[in-house]
Amino acid sequence: MKQARGWLVGSMGVLLAAFAGFLWLPRPGLDSGEPSAALLAALDTVAIPLSGADPDLAPTDLAALDPFLAGRRIVAMGEATHGTREFFRMKDRVFRYLVARHGFTVFGMEASKAASEAVNGFVQGGPMTADSAVRSLDLWPWETEEVRDMLVWMREHNRQADLAHRIRFMGFSVWGADRDRRMADNVTAYLSALPDTTRMFLWAHNAHVAVAGTRMGRYLRDRWGDAYYVIGFEFDQGGFRSRTLSRPLGLSIGVHQVGPAGPAYYAHTLARLSHPVVFLDMSRAEASPPVRQWLGSHRLTRSIDEMFRLYRVSRRLTTWDERWPGIFDAVIFFRTTSPARGLGSQ
Repeated sequence: MKQARGWLVGSMGVLLAAFAGFLWLPRPGLDSGEPSAALLAALDTVAIPLSGADPDLAPTDLAALDPFLAGRRIVAMGEATHGTREFFRMKDRVFRYLVARHGFTVFGMEASKAASEAVNGFVQGGPMTADSAVRSLDLWPWETEEVRDMLVWMREHNRQADLAHRIRFMGFSVWGADRDRRMADNVTAYLSALPDTTRMFLWAHNAHVAVAGTRMGRYLRDRWGDAYYVIGFEFDQGGFRSRTLSRPLGLSIGVHQVGPAGPAYYAHTLARLSHPVVFLDMSRAEASPPVRQWLGSHRLTRSIDEMFRLYRVSRRLTTWDERWPGIFDAVIFFRTTSPARGLGSQ
């Protein structure tokens, strides 16, 4: 009986997702042409190649990002999925650089304030183990080796740093109505209570950090202006973790794969550049006429949230059709990705 009920719920979920996808098909007019040689050459000129996502890599390549990062009060980094190893590790890598080069001392994560207090205790040197600290966040996307390794690095940094340069960990997430506005209020309240020189890093999904519509990033841009700088993530193909319905009446975490993005995606063009990992600042890119035209065309971006197996019945449920200059200040792109590594059996 339970098994039948599980199948029924799963089938109903797929049908509802399919119906929603039918109602929200991408708008007509998508640009699905192949990139020209001139566009690829222009993109290779304005896109900044990055060495990779490993946080232990020398930061030499990240110095090229200084003109875009210098002077910001808040640097927010998104993710196109909640389960990609390269996104998590690159965020860790950039955060370490922001701490060392730009004096960042606050790390904010898409997690509750109450749960984050235990994690802050860990990074301040408390007795909790690293795995326990991660699990105390009580959110499946963050229960990974990548997040654990990042917290261990913060703890070690704090062990050696003087009081003024110690890292604080805070959670800004809430659930319920008007969620993004309330998250932005939490970030602003926390930062406003600290000295004007305090700089904060934010970790969340692309859907929260972006600066359009009713997203958290829009409210932060309204409050902080250009002091808020948002970096989105995109990829062409690869693996990631995501939740899915399981029998009977439950959820489980699985690994999924997507193939190369089609010509209507920004990723399709970026995958053809000389370097597999690049940083693309929108203001720098729009100074190039062919790149400005490409960025302004109607193209798609991957946006994969928690329930990929359910949502994949419709492209509209796993993509955006918004132009990048209207939602991000920059994008970090990976040609290929792999799943984040979960902590033990989950």
